[in-house]
Amino acid sequence: MQLNLFGRSKKKAKNSAPATPDHSESNLLAKQVVAYARLHAKAVAYRISYGYYVDDKGRRRATGQTPGLPDVWAIINGRPVGIEIKIGKDTLKPDQLDRMREFKQCGALFWIINDFKTFKQLFDDLYRCD
Repeated sequence: MQLNLFGRSKKKAKNSAPATPDHSESNLLAKQVVAYARLHAKAVAYRISYGYYVDDKGRRRATGQTPGLPDVWAIINGRPVGIEIKIGKDTLKPDQLDRMREFKQCGALFWIINDFKTFKQLFDDLYRCD
């Protein structure tokens, strides 16, 4: 039996949302990326968009944002950079591949990272390049 903060047993709520994937590792990496990028980049934006639960439909719904946009956008040394964070078995979805191709055709960089060390190396190489 699990207890809540007040020592009372936790009751399972009826019609509770299905298990949510654990995004904590990717969210932590995104926060590290944003914090580091803000030290040097002129503009940095971060978004979370893994949908939300719709009780009457029993499924998750999209957020209404444009599908496939990267998790983080930054302007580094005048270059727009899309940064997609993929942890574990997570892979690029078709919409993300489409956006990546579109942005690359317009001259933007698009990085796919799974750890801070990789991001820092890419960022530092671009930041020092003038």
